[in-house]
Amino acid sequence: MLARGINRLRQLAASPSFHASGRKKWWKRLVQERILQERILQERKERERRVVLATAIVTMVQIYNGGAGFERALSRGKSKDGKPKATAAATAAPAASSSAAPARAAPARAAPARAAPAAAAPVSKPTAEKPAVAQDATLVKLAAGMGVMSDLEKKFIELEAKLVAQPAGQAMPGKSNIFANNEAWRQEMLKQDPEFFNRLANGQSPEYLWIGCADSRVPANQLLDLPAGEVFVHRNIANQCIHSDISFLSVLQYAVQYLKVKHILVCGHYGCGGAKAALGDSRLGLIDNWLRHIRDVRRMNAKYLDKCKDGDEELNRLIELNVLEQVHNVCATSIVQDAWDAGQELTVQGVVYGVGDGKLRDLGVVVNSSDDISKFYRTKSDSGALKAGNPNAPLVQVTKGGESELDSTMEKLTAELVQQTPGKLKEGANRVFVNNENWRQKMLKQDPQFFSNLAHTQTPEILWIGCADSRVPANQIINLPAGEVFVHRNIANQCIHSDMSFLSVLQYAVQYLKVKRVVVCGHYACGGCAAALGDSRLGLIDNWLRHIRDVRRHNQAELSRITDPKDSLNRLIEINVLEQMHNVCATSIVQDAWDAGQELEVQGVVYGVGDGKLRDMGVVAKANDDIGQIFRTKQ
Repeated sequence: MLARGINRLRQLAASPSFHASGRKKWWKRLVQERILQERILQERKERERRVVLATAIVTMVQIYNGGAGFERALSRGKSKDGKPKATAAATAAPAASSSAAPARAAPARAAPARAAPAAAAPVSKPTAEKPAVAQDATLVKLAAGMGVMSDLEKKFIELEAKLVAQPAGQAMPGKSNIFANNEAWRQEMLKQDPEFFNRLANGQSPEYLWIGCADSRVPANQLLDLPAGEVFVHRNIANQCIHSDISFLSVLQYAVQYLKVKHILVCGHYGCGGAKAALGDSRLGLIDNWLRHIRDVRRMNAKYLDKCKDGDEELNRLIELNVLEQVHNVCATSIVQDAWDAGQELTVQGVVYGVGDGKLRDLGVVVNSSDDISKFYRTKSDSGALKAGNPNAPLVQVTKGGESELDSTMEKLTAELVQQTPGKLKEGANRVFVNNENWRQKMLKQDPQFFSNLAHTQTPEILWIGCADSRVPANQIINLPAGEVFVHRNIANQCIHSDMSFLSVLQYAVQYLKVKRVVVCGHYACGGCAAALGDSRLGLIDNWLRHIRDVRRHNQAELSRITDPKDSLNRLIEINVLEQMHNVCATSIVQDAWDAGQELEVQGVVYGVGDGKLRDMGVVAKANDDIGQIFRTKQ
């Protein structure tokens, strides 16, 4: 830092514009900047010290748990003849370091273990006793050198220092293929419309909220043939709309209450890996808890699924029924019902996409008022201004008409599905389906085998974690076709360690798809970060934004230095990307991959909606050695 200041002084001194009257002011500004940077470093060290202290306390509790811990500690301090002996740390450190490497390599050999149960029956149980567990064993083994910053943490501090030294919103363009692809797409868009990005810089007003699967073969904007700014997007495993998922609810509230979207499209797709896993009995890990909701759909519709001729037909039928259930879940939220009660124009529609032929198919259900909500899920607003209507109105309006209770309505709709061939639903006729057909024909013209190649599998190299903002469509801004990018999108590209939606996507992408790169993408003019800088109470979404407010609090020294609100927002957006990168690296999912020797890197980027440029944050994590020791765990 001091060397950089001296270089600045030398450059300025060599400049003709550097005169005596400006020397004092410049030096004063340099000293103030130096003091600010030192304060940032001190705050980081203090936060690290507190975490280390808390971890040490937990460790001590583990050691002394049971009431006899102090006696054990005293006895360990003496040899059998009562004389003091060398400390355990001094003697154990070499052994720990020599055995640590083989322990990390173990996961690579553990994969075949799933096939073992078939041959395990004839084998008798071993008679040897399990190795005794040390009485003073701790829940988590503290690594030697706890408190010493890792390479990645040092990079983060250096990067923050660089951010402080340059104008907010001016991160540098990168040099890898995604940045080259972005520039090619940007130039093409400017060629078609020189004012395209200028319009997007002023805000977004999408008509559609798309709730779809993270599958790389189902990019919303491309298959709808709509440009950036037209579709607000939320994507997770198997297009789930779960009433307790704050990620989904935050997207829904922002889209309906603030963006005033007119259409909500719940889109499933044939060949869905999540639905296929829910039909199987393999235990996949953490993601099983997310798939539990699809298993519920399977259980509730078992009598229809059992009649299917084969596995493919059963999978297609489950995918269609799952979309119906998610449409129901969207309509049952207070967010959608509040909009209808206020007279807002809003429809909820279910569609299914065929990855093998590129066609978007209509499920035959459109919900557009509170009258369509079953009495079991219809609630009154605080003002009691619920529209008068039949309390026994059905959940959905079936095309052929007729009113009935919830159960019979679902029975009718399900009966119509059963009469059709699974995977062969009728095609729709509105703008969504017309646009899809135009895009499909264009892709077939370019490559007649395009969809057939995607029909059975996906092999994306990139997992994209981005914002739901309609102006930031992943595939378009990095100029990659369907099948290349696995995508998770939520409000303000958050990677939260307790968010099952994010963790399920991450596990599926890293553990099963074996992606090689995780890209965390923020974007300038992010509405979520702007809200986190304000003090307006927005409702349920405030609980989601709490995580960005934490980033703001931890970096208040830097943010308070910036007087321009726009620059302050840009700086928070950049720092938030760094924080989410850290959160991805700190997951056991990513660390397990690195322990197994899997090729995987985590990268942070920022997209400018006003100029279409993708910018590099300048830090890439590639191995466990880059993880701070506070967050590094062992299997």
